[in-house]
Amino acid sequence: MIPVRLTTTNGETKTINLPDRKTVENFITSFSVALPIGYAVNIDAPLIGIHSGWVVGKGAGSRYK
Repeated sequence: MIPVRLTTTNGETKTINLPDRKTVENFITSFSVALPIGYAVNIDAPLIGIHSGWVVGKGAGSRYK
């Protein structure tokens, strides 16, 4: 399992465990589309080399997909 820590811009954190690197990559891709425009979440998954990467919301209806 790969622990992935999510931190919002206001400091709230949550850790989720995903089974492998591919699942983490798929989560990051789909998470950006699920986040509303204007929201950002920091993702940390040091076991696979992701250190403090920001995912910015694209929203389901966004033209920036």
